[in-house]
Amino acid sequence: MATDFGAPTRPSWRRGQRWAVARSVGGKAALVVGLLLVASVPTAIPLSIEQMNIDKGPSSNPIGKPCRRISQALFNRGWTAPPRTFAFVGATFTRRRGDADCSAGRHGLLGLVGPVYPVCEFDAPVELAVTSGGKAAWFDVRPGYTAVVEARPDGSRCTITGLFQFYPSRTPKS
Repeated sequence: MATDFGAPTRPSWRRGQRWAVARSVGGKAALVVGLLLVASVPTAIPLSIEQMNIDKGPSSNPIGKPCRRISQALFNRGWTAPPRTFAFVGATFTRRRGDADCSAGRHGLLGLVGPVYPVCEFDAPVELAVTSGGKAAWFDVRPGYTAVVEARPDGSRCTITGLFQFYPSRTPKS
């Protein structure tokens, strides 16, 4: 900040004035950088702790044995009612009975980058069919069991997670 009082010499900086200007500009720049960092936090951190799992879904790493693979002919045998079909995140799921609960999984760094794939939990579906990326797979889940199906880019995976319960939060009275 130079001041000119009409002196015949060129105006000059006063002692400490350059340092004050540099500190002021640097402080404002640091404030802007800090605000930008704080504003980017919601996009850099997953929405919940559960999303930080690299392999996530309705049941992250479902525990149980794999579903038995069957052919398309076995899937279509003996049913009078048409199968229930829906599409989710680029995959088509078909089931004979029951309900489905789906979410999108991501395989990558902190669940932020990488390919998106569907992960669905089925309640007593009896039989399942999954079509993803031009590949189809058919699974047998025996009546009365629940299953988790992941339609990953490298192939579909089905896991039987246990017996279906109408009221899983209630404990049976003895």
